[in-house]
Amino acid sequence: MLSCLSNVKRSEEKLRPTVPPQAVFASYCGDCSGSMENMKKASATGCYEWVKDITSDCIINSQEGNISVTFFDTNTYKRMENVDFKDVVISQKDADYWAKPRGMTKLYDTATMSVKTLHNQVLKYKEEHTKNGMVPNVMGLFALNTDGFDNKSVICNRGVLKKAIEDAKKDGVVCFFLAANMNAEIVGESFGFNTEHSLSMDSNECNADFAFRSCTQEMRRATSTGFTRAIPINLRQEACPSQFNNTF
Repeated sequence: MLSCLSNVKRSEEKLRPTVPPQAVFASYCGDCSGSMENMKKASATGCYEWVKDITSDCIINSQEGNISVTFFDTNTYKRMENVDFKDVVISQKDADYWAKPRGMTKLYDTATMSVKTLHNQVLKYKEEHTKNGMVPNVMGLFALNTDGFDNKSVICNRGVLKKAIEDAKKDGVVCFFLAANMNAEIVGESFGFNTEHSLSMDSNECNADFAFRSCTQEMRRATSTGFTRAIPINLRQEACPSQFNNTF
């Protein structure tokens, strides 16, 4: 039996299954400021599971690329920087330390730097692997998590971040925004994210944990198929039930 059979056999609907991207570049940018205290366990576990699952999927799919993890409070911390999937080493203890709440919120500077670095990796790979006009199928994945607004950036502002996100999306980078204590769809759009890839979560461990797992699953879907979908309404309700509770 051909090893690629799953990618050529048509479904009952006569549609050819999608082929995973040739390369994946993934970057997670997480808030570890003091206000994340109520969600620190979910934040740490969410990061750990994200790295583990994305890495595992890309190795199974024989995809090239690498993964990065950056956290921010008053400062910016590059916890994993462009690590090849086969070289990734992470423990829950590592993630617990990375996500430990402290300090203020250097959101704009950190997120802008992270998404620009990812964007440049995608562009470089396409340039180096384009042959006879055939551009390789490359997936860029960027995830930003925060529970508050910037109060410590010195270089970038909201407009600079928005342009960086929009520029990255034009070149195939899929950007997810996961946020608490705000309407993620409205705020995410002001940051340059698509509303369908922005998810609000309640600031407690239970709902935050569900939100992180939901975003990870949506991003895993993207690495395996090369396509993304809007975050389903049922996932939004589970991640942030308070947003859907009407008061009469």
